[in-house]
Amino acid sequence: VDITTRILDSLSEIDIVYVSLMDATEVAPHLITVTDLATTIANTTKPLVGPGAINGDEAKAIVSIALALRNGDREELKARPPCAPFVVAITPLTFTGEVVDALIEIAKSGLPLTAITNPVMGATSPYSITGTVALGHAEELAIAVMANAIRPGLPILSFNTPTIADMKTIISTNGGPEIGLMRHLITRLARHLGIPSWAHGDNSSARMDEQASDEKTINTMLIANARPSLLGGLGGLANVTLSSYETLIMDNERFGAIRRILRGVSTDKDHLAYEVVKDIVNGQNFICHDHTLRFLYEDEVWIPKLANRLGLINGKPSAGPMLEKAKEEVRKIIKDHIVEPLPKYIQTAINKIINEYDKKVVRSKITTSKLKM
Repeated sequence: VDITTRILDSLSEIDIVYVSLMDATEVAPHLITVTDLATTIANTTKPLVGPGAINGDEAKAIVSIALALRNGDREELKARPPCAPFVVAITPLTFTGEVVDALIEIAKSGLPLTAITNPVMGATSPYSITGTVALGHAEELAIAVMANAIRPGLPILSFNTPTIADMKTIISTNGGPEIGLMRHLITRLARHLGIPSWAHGDNSSARMDEQASDEKTINTMLIANARPSLLGGLGGLANVTLSSYETLIMDNERFGAIRRILRGVSTDKDHLAYEVVKDIVNGQNFICHDHTLRFLYEDEVWIPKLANRLGLINGKPSAGPMLEKAKEEVRKIIKDHIVEPLPKYIQTAINKIINEYDKKVVRSKITTSKLKM
């Protein structure tokens, strides 16, 4: 978790870090979420989305950790929330008591709430694109209504992530173009209602190969064209069951190119450059013209860090494979990118919260076990 987070912290196209792309599997299962959160906080200065809470006690621990970052000031927590925890609906249209308890605790804290639903087309939702989108949308609205009944005006981030069941195996798949279509539609629905949205462009390949690149690019561009508030999917492989450090680096580059496309073009006088053309006709040249030098440093043309645009030089490829460059970038980040540590008193407070939560869960399990005897 710490290395993944430091890599995400270093990447230029990543503004918000998800808690957590990787999980701390060396701890007890009930401590994974809070440990992920604590480790992520310690390794990035960027805002966070997540983590997910599956019951009220876990939600309380998450809120307490967020509150520790704001020195126990609840008004400051609401004014500058360090994270947007999430709860997940169980499709179709089911909210367990434990999930509702988690929702209540997050809403009471004033932290923004991320509403997640994941209908699986053909397995837990209709085998039609619009039917699946409509069902997930209804679940998102149900979460928003419950949260705002507790705290009116609570900020909600919609994260409706439909997938498609492979009907031969019932495996949930993320790579087909219909994923991009559904999530494009979801994004437009959320924007129509004025609800901020988060959407991922994913893939199904278990390797960093042509399939992974094609699927992720197609789906991410479909979604990006709908302009979600947050565009995600960084690092995911194999229907979001696998990741790698190199994938993070390569996806960061992909996001840079997509952002450049979304920025579009300008048609003002300076960009149309009539006067520049007149100067060239009168004997100057484009390479040395002030206009060229100025626009060179104004991001008119996006410059990749990994991709090679020079083709062949003397009949040979002018650079090594992109994946090798990504591996080298990973090594460089791990070696050089340092995040300033949290103040000691905050780290101590977070550790105390985790220890107390651990003891509470263990005591509860012991009590439950005795009652069953």
